[in-house]
Formats: sequence, structure tokens, C-alpha cells
Amino acid sequence: MWFAMRSSWMCGSRCCVRGGRRYRWRRGGRDRAFCIYGDREMRSGLVLMGLMGLMCGCQTVEQARQEDARRQVEQRYAEEQQVRMQGQLDALAAEQMVLREELAVLQAEVRGVTVVAQSAQEQARLAEAEQARVVNRVQDLLKRQLAERPADSNARGAGHEHVVESGHTLSAIAVAYGSTVKAIKAANNLSSDQIFVGQKLFIPQ
Repeated sequence: MWFAMRSSWMCGSRCCVRGGRRYRWRRGGRDRAFCIYGDREMRSGLVLMGLMGLMCGCQTVEQARQEDARRQVEQRYAEEQQVRMQGQLDALAAEQMVLREELAVLQAEVRGVTVVAQSAQEQARLAEAEQARVVNRVQDLLKRQLAERPADSNARGAGHEHVVESGHTLSAIAVAYGSTVKAIKAANNLSSDQIFVGQKLFIPQ
């Protein structure tokens, strides 16, 4: 003996199956009719319920597939974004490396220019010091010569005759005699500032 209860959507009323016979219950003063089904009807109902369960299961599987597909799409998108960002980072790193190399080259050039400038300044300072030393030496020599020789008077006018010695320059001679380079060049028909040792120059007053 077995019992099964079904809802009204299956048979129109609540039913009780008991050995394949129909029976009524009286409850609350009213007769209640119940449908009785045998094994075949029960199996059909069970099959229907199974199909409904399968349909629910299919929906659940389909939803799971959709969710899995959505996660895969999101994962691929995240991976693509990661690859793109990594590429951008690599490009920035390469550009930074190039900039560092260019900066190193520029710094080396600046150091070289600084060294050259310092060397040029030092050379100019040494040249000026040497020139001043030569001028002072020539001036002292010329002053002694002037003290020893009187001024020459000839057709070219008043002045002095000077014999060029080593280290003498027109500018130093002009300073020593109180004259100018232009006046000395004009008096001696010189086209340039070049003079040589032993050359005699007339120094106008």
C-alpha cells in the first residue's frame, strides 16, 4: 500500500491514491471527493515532474554557461588591457632610456666645453700676463736708451731712433716713447704691425 498526494492543478481536486480505488472523506459536515490513480497515472505524473525538473536544470545549466562566457569575456578584456598597458610601460621605459643617454651625452659635452673654456681663460690670462711682462721689460729698456741718447733732429722732424730687439712690439714701443702705433707705422711706412730684430724705427714725438 502506498499513498500519493497531488495538487488541484493535476486533477482538479486533492487526490489520494490508495490501492487504485476512489473514496471520499467527510470533513466539517461536507463530503469531499478524491480521485484515485493507479500506478500508470502515478508514473506519468512522476515523468512530468521529472521533465519539469530537467527544464529547471537546463535553465540552470544555460545560466551557468552564460555566466561562464561572461567571465571569459571579462577575463580576455582584462588580459588585453594588461598587455596594452604593459606595452605602454615598455615604450615609456625605452623613451626614458633614450633621454638618459642623450642627457649623458649633453652633460659630457657641457663638461668638455667647460674644460675648454677654463683652459682658454687660463691661456688668455697667461698670455696677458706674459704680454704685460714683455711690455714692462721693453719699456724699462727703452727708458734707459732714451736717457742715454738725445733726441734726433732731421728732415722727418723731432723724434728718436729705436733699434728693435727681441720681444719688442709696436704697442710696447709706442707706450714706452709716449707715441702711438699709428704714428710709428706712418713715420716708417709700415703696412702691418710686424717688426723684426735689428730693425731701425723712427719714433716721432
